[in-house]
Amino acid sequence: MAATRFTVLAMVAALGIVFAATAIAFVALWPADRTVDPPPSLARPNTDTAEVVAIARERCRTPGQTDCRRVIFELTSGDEKGERASFSAGDQGSDVRVGLGDKIRVYENQLPDGAMLGGAGVDRYALADFERRSLFSG
Repeated sequence: MAATRFTVLAMVAALGIVFAATAIAFVALWPADRTVDPPPSLARPNTDTAEVVAIARERCRTPGQTDCRRVIFELTSGDEKGERASFSAGDQGSDVRVGLGDKIRVYENQLPDGAMLGGAGVDRYALADFERRSLFSG
């Protein structure tokens, strides 16, 4: 009986030590600054609104791809509002279909002028998404 009581007391003491050590570790290792900045690779690029004004067929730069198109758009926001630019669609294997008059969001590729990828020039702008924000602000 005494051995059983000693075993129970020893277990309770061991659990108390483990609990105290855990509490001390939580306090000692708790981060002082609770903000975590996302890595730059996960940061969303700034986008501008644009409207598709023309679409033309173009030769695909990626072997095996067909039905590539050059999408010409006019920026409707940002520092270069009113300027026209373009990007290639269909080369990357995605089948995003844009049409004349579509409202889209584009982002500027942060690459030096004349940048090449796989021997092909990189477009200054790329499609981010279709404009999904409400056109009516109240």
